[in-house]
Amino acid sequence: MIKREDRNGVLLLQLDRGATNPLSPELVEELAAALDEASNGARALVLAGAAGKFLSIGFDIPVLLPLDREAMRGFETA
Repeated sequence: MIKREDRNGVLLLQLDRGATNPLSPELVEELAAALDEASNGARALVLAGAAGKFLSIGFDIPVLLPLDREAMRGFETA
């Protein structure tokens, strides 16, 4: 869901989850891991949507609605 590319110490992270990159628990978890990776040596970070896509249109409501309180808390703190 996230494409990573190192361009001479500049880490390019491109969200690639459909045309609008809606934020789901899985995407947020993967993004958090990528940001941790970036903090271990990248000089800079660029966050973008994959070619021709939005960065993100927002939350993936249909995926989030069935989550219980505990799962939603985990999503919020990821």
